[in-house]
Amino acid sequence: MKVINSEKNIKMLSPLEEIKNRIDLTDYLRPYVANLAPSGKSLKGLCPFHKEKTPSFFISPDKQVWYCFGCQKGGDLMKFVMEMEKMEFSEALRFLADKAGVVLEKQDPKLLSLKNKVFEVLKQSDRFFRFHLTKNKPAQDYLLNRGLKTETLNYFGLGFAPQGWKNLYDFLKKNGFSDSEIESAGMIIRSNNPKFGGYYDRFRSRIIFPIFDQQSRVIGFSGRILPLDFARDKPQENQNQAEDSQTGEAKYINTPETIVYQKGRVLYGFSQTQESVRGKEQAVLVEGNLDVLMGWQEGLKNIVAVSGTGLTEFQLKLLSRFCKELVLSFDMDKAGEQATDRSIGLASQLGFEIKVLNMPEGKDLADFAKAFPEKITDLASTASNVMNYYFDKIFSGAPDSLESRKKALAYLLPRIKFLKNPVEQNEWLKNLSSRIKIPEKMVFEEFSKTRSLLETNPDFDETNAEIGSNIFIKSRWERLAEKILGLAVRFPELSLKLVGFTDYFPYRLKETAELLRRGLLEKTESFDKETLNYLYLLGDYETSLLPPKFSPEQEMDRSLFELKKLNLRSKINEISLAMKEAEIMGNQERSETLAKEINKILKELGNLDASEESR
Repeated sequence: MKVINSEKNIKMLSPLEEIKNRIDLTDYLRPYVANLAPSGKSLKGLCPFHKEKTPSFFISPDKQVWYCFGCQKGGDLMKFVMEMEKMEFSEALRFLADKAGVVLEKQDPKLLSLKNKVFEVLKQSDRFFRFHLTKNKPAQDYLLNRGLKTETLNYFGLGFAPQGWKNLYDFLKKNGFSDSEIESAGMIIRSNNPKFGGYYDRFRSRIIFPIFDQQSRVIGFSGRILPLDFARDKPQENQNQAEDSQTGEAKYINTPETIVYQKGRVLYGFSQTQESVRGKEQAVLVEGNLDVLMGWQEGLKNIVAVSGTGLTEFQLKLLSRFCKELVLSFDMDKAGEQATDRSIGLASQLGFEIKVLNMPEGKDLADFAKAFPEKITDLASTASNVMNYYFDKIFSGAPDSLESRKKALAYLLPRIKFLKNPVEQNEWLKNLSSRIKIPEKMVFEEFSKTRSLLETNPDFDETNAEIGSNIFIKSRWERLAEKILGLAVRFPELSLKLVGFTDYFPYRLKETAELLRRGLLEKTESFDKETLNYLYLLGDYETSLLPPKFSPEQEMDRSLFELKKLNLRSKINEISLAMKEAEIMGNQERSETLAKEINKILKELGNLDASEESR
């Protein structure tokens, strides 16, 4: 294994950092990844975690990270070992320490001492945040406006990080903690800017949600930026400055992974709700911290939240000790559906019964709980079986055409594979046969050839691609937008081409596109580094797919024009629906106005087509 840093530099690092500096990621992964070859600044090969014919596993030697665009797994050296060897964090640490020549036995007391110090830093930080919430009326007003009660805030220990660069840092220093201890807890960020004196607070002007382990110890924090509408405690002359400071800020930021916090091993709220989960033998899984608080407040005491929409195997095994039924309340219409599918597949394999909350479209649980608090406790009892949810989704409003039946087959077969019980499989296959008017024998034969989504990604599976199964991953618009962002991250000079195009990106990606256009993405400390690494590797992946002599710049130009056209066509569909509504209501004036808007967009599309032909 290659030694990256000198012994002089390594001595100041934690054991994990020392291991990462001694073991080069590429050297370690090379024996596991077949057909590994250069692709831009990255390396690509066949993924060791799933079967594939076309390489989709990428490694960045510069960033020491990896990602598979087939099965959506990724991370650093530690994550690879934990995934490949099926080890927990402590086991993987000892495993790698042995390979790196790091003697943990001699450092274990120091490691234990650092761990205790980190817990104490987090405990005092929690005390600091809770105190400042009691002193900050705008933050209290925001939480009360969201529908939260004081009892709920106290039960979950919410706090507030005041505006300013070093408030928490100064508080912790006065309490005797060293810079390295505070940084190891994830509470400060190192900076080369002289005005910060080396460090500044990670959380500033944010509502703070403490994250606890099962022993009720604080192990990290999640911070939601305080909307400017509620930041009225600032002098008026500082309002513009405050707005500028929030322009590039993420809505939520979290403690980075530390010696005591690994996000894939924690469920938000579980410390407070685990006994209710055990008592009901059921866990209601939501996406956001506020969903947990509002749901719990209105009667769903067995509620927890995950990071994003993807449950890890560790989290599921933890839940399996307490319950056998999961009720999901995820936004399964957005790009996170693929991660949700994987969660459902893993949960099914572990024997969970899975249901889906029947939420009104466009509503998250927090908003629903505020609007209809009396209906919250009925939600879990009326949840749909997950297969009913899948069937309703694919057949809802779908015309009975050959194409729609093919899509239903491609969508549902890999999901029916999730079911462990063959009797259940047979029942749903018969149901599918009846719905698409295809003989059972043909459906069962197709099912026997189909692999579960846990075994393959339909974007990379030729058999499924033939029958259009990629409709349930990401929309063409989403995939195209991510490709553009990946090219701009990988080739920063291409970000200038985003000028005039950022309004055509999907809503969830607009902020990223705008930061890239302004050259601020890598400078934005709060931007998720995992997402940045993903986009960087995606840029290399997309470049590897280009035809010979076709440059990333040409692909960027082509993709931006296509993105704009997709956006304009989407607007035409929206306006057409509004026109039909106006005609039904007899509003001729509005109908004519909308028709003019459509003609204007059609003219713009025609100009785009002509522009492309002339290039």
